[in-house]
Amino acid sequence: MTRGRKGRPWAGAAAPVCWLAWIFLLSWASAPCAQTHGLSVRPARAELFVEEPRNVTTVPFTVENRTGRSALLESRLLLPPGWRLITPELPFELANGQSAVRLVSFLIPETARGGDYEIKYEVQDRQQPATRDAYSIRVQVLARPRLKIQVLEAPEIAVNAQPYRVVFLVQNSGNAGVTVDFQAHSSEGNELEPRSGAFELQPGETTNVAILVKPAAIRRPQQDNLTLAVSVRGGTKKESASAAVRVVPRMGAAADAYHTIPAGVATSFVAREAGGVRKYGWQTDVSAAGTLDEEGKRSVAFRLRVPDLRGRSTLGTYDEQWFAYSDPNFAVHVGDGIYALSPLTAYGRYGRGARISHESGGWHWSAHRMSDRFGDENKSETAVSGGYDLTPGTRIDVNYLDQHGIVPSSVYSLRSRTKWTGGLDSDIEVARSDGGGEHGYAYRASASDFSNPIRYYASAWRADASYRGHFRDEAYAIAGFDYPRHGQWGLRGHYRMHSSNLDAQPTRTAPLEHEATIGTSRTFAPGTSIGIDYTHRDRSDRRPTPDFRLTHDSARVSVGRTLGTVSVHGSAELGYSEEAVKNLRFGTSLYLLSAYWQATASQSYSAYAFYDDSAYANEHQSAQTTFGLNANYQLWRSTLVGMNVQHTESATAGHDAFNVSLTHQFANQHRLSLTARRTGGLDGQTDLMLTYAAPLALPVRRKKDMSSLMGRIYDAETGKGLANAVLSLGASAAVSDENGEFSFPAVTAGTYHLAIDRSDTLAHKVPVHKLPLQVAVAANAPSRVDIPLVRPVTLSGHVAVHESTGAADAASGDDASSPAESRNASAAGAQNILVIMQNGETEFKRLTDASGSFSLGGLPPGRWTIRIADDSIPAGHDLDARQRVIDLAPGERTNLEFRLTPKLRKIKMLEVK
Repeated sequence: MTRGRKGRPWAGAAAPVCWLAWIFLLSWASAPCAQTHGLSVRPARAELFVEEPRNVTTVPFTVENRTGRSALLESRLLLPPGWRLITPELPFELANGQSAVRLVSFLIPETARGGDYEIKYEVQDRQQPATRDAYSIRVQVLARPRLKIQVLEAPEIAVNAQPYRVVFLVQNSGNAGVTVDFQAHSSEGNELEPRSGAFELQPGETTNVAILVKPAAIRRPQQDNLTLAVSVRGGTKKESASAAVRVVPRMGAAADAYHTIPAGVATSFVAREAGGVRKYGWQTDVSAAGTLDEEGKRSVAFRLRVPDLRGRSTLGTYDEQWFAYSDPNFAVHVGDGIYALSPLTAYGRYGRGARISHESGGWHWSAHRMSDRFGDENKSETAVSGGYDLTPGTRIDVNYLDQHGIVPSSVYSLRSRTKWTGGLDSDIEVARSDGGGEHGYAYRASASDFSNPIRYYASAWRADASYRGHFRDEAYAIAGFDYPRHGQWGLRGHYRMHSSNLDAQPTRTAPLEHEATIGTSRTFAPGTSIGIDYTHRDRSDRRPTPDFRLTHDSARVSVGRTLGTVSVHGSAELGYSEEAVKNLRFGTSLYLLSAYWQATASQSYSAYAFYDDSAYANEHQSAQTTFGLNANYQLWRSTLVGMNVQHTESATAGHDAFNVSLTHQFANQHRLSLTARRTGGLDGQTDLMLTYAAPLALPVRRKKDMSSLMGRIYDAETGKGLANAVLSLGASAAVSDENGEFSFPAVTAGTYHLAIDRSDTLAHKVPVHKLPLQVAVAANAPSRVDIPLVRPVTLSGHVAVHESTGAADAASGDDASSPAESRNASAAGAQNILVIMQNGETEFKRLTDASGSFSLGGLPPGRWTIRIADDSIPAGHDLDARQRVIDLAPGERTNLEFRLTPKLRKIKMLEVK
């Protein structure tokens, strides 16, 4: 991302031109991505949301079918990792020209970090996947720190099936005592003790939370991310910290000598029973994705899924075959997939073909050829794109699309994308098409900035009736902003314009719709947020004799509340619509309620209820009510069960859906999953899917300069091997057996540092030689190194100040240096005296405590030199010995005494005359 204009000679000159083009495009009322001759997906409200962790968010999307036929549609909400979808993704049907509002709810996890997230809602035709559309919204997750948490102690490496401990430090940085609830989570599903609990913290107080992890038996190394989340009881603030621990088997696998590509194979059985007719089928899915070299510069991916099972069950998917390769300069894709060029040319169409691209020295080009696999359009296209990076933040592209189908046509476009200083992103594109004996033009522009306190976006497009690209005969514009004020009232708003049939042809309607919303919101402690929004919408037919002229006004109040393990969100929207042409007046309402409850670490529940009475409709319709309940259980460490029940009812029809899923992961990482779905009433349909998936590792080649390292760790005093010692060599790890033998069977030649990662398994032992130990591993020649350990020694001592009885004699001029006259009268410990302990290159330093004592254990035996730093000796004092040299045998303890005495001086009395 470009953060300045230095080194960007084009940026300064291009800025006025870009902004003039932007103003010109906005004057044409242009905008983002909604199809004109297929599916159209767009948000029914604003695109910016500000939420806190553990909040339930509900977003309405408008889906319109313009395919010219009835379509069975599938939707998918793409959420960040760890976010949970509450409303199920069930198929729905739309007739040609029909639109529907789809309400989707999701939960933001308490471990979500503060920041900006993109949420995408995708809809596609189940029978013709090339017909699809998607829209993205932005969610800002607020960070409100109250507790501080950090990892205090965690091993880097743990042994397979052996418990290890992770300690977290939690601090109350507030100004009042709190009750803190905590929950621990293992990314690998390992058993934890305790998994949850609570404790009290006074202001400024800290405490340690120790979690005992019991890893399952594994065959290959894995990384377990242990997370501890803490929250103030009754509050909204959640904090978390994570420790990454590598869990290793006792011996490295010989297969590690080969570079592999992660892969998997899955076999699925699907079945359906409807109206007494049963259908079933089998599907096999083989896929892989990974790098071809150890540097990660070249990668491949492929999928082979056969056969097509859509006709056998609503849970069945279509067949798919594709292969992809990429390196830093070149990429190729062959087979099925979504082929895209630019928003105005080919926004994204699913089919079968080939794509190739290349980038070098700031220049880039790409080309693809594809044809539809499904549907009756029989569309095919050839696309070429080329461009240059004017600056690190500015890219210019020239695009060409040649498409064949019902009306062959060609489309040309020029596109500019820039990342400006300060976080602003802009995207401008102009296009022309030739086809059907006509010339058409389209314009598109967008700008957004989500890095500043005021977050805003604006996007627009316009495509005339003769244009043959992705959009046609429509104009769309949307803009919005959000200014969240933490702990105060914030402000938000958006404006949307949509127009079709731009020439107002009398044979069909020419709708023009405007919508504007303004609102405010505030978060109150503990964990309560409220919002108020006002919306005005008008929709009219632009023809001289219009079919409709609708105005709609509504007000919405929303409330969110998080209390302990329960999160609730509700809203009520009341409005009034007036249709002038038909002289109709009717009230509208929309009520939403959703809740989430984390009952225990292994149980969670959510519920939702929607009541829609013509809230987004253009005419009065019968009210529709939807109720749903979700439940998720973790029965054992690797077994998950999920259930969903949903009922939808209106004055004309009712619909029920029941879903249940079970997933079990075995110790070898194989996975068995079962999904069942029941839709409708007594005469409904039942679908079933059973899948067994197994991970694979495809060996590519033997790693370069491979060798091995073996050795033994043992007690130097007894010669007995030491078991369960975890040793690390670079990024590899090994565990010693009962004889102390360890092995690194696959090591790239080079120089490494060998270290012991778990000293707690070697209680009361220290290495004879300083670790980490530098080890040279030769190529294709096994190396060996032995590590002797012995009992440690302890160095302790005392530094005291001794007062002398000879002080009075010195005052009279007598000799005070004789031993008889310098007997100790008293002694006191000397504090903050710097003691230095050295053995070869190993050196430790300690300060004496209030009693003058110092102590250091866990040291290797040998010759130690203990000395007192000169600059720490109190002024006017002498030390009986500046240093002591002592030889310590294994297990020996010593206690040294250093004596500080005042310097005595003779005082000569002068006669006063």
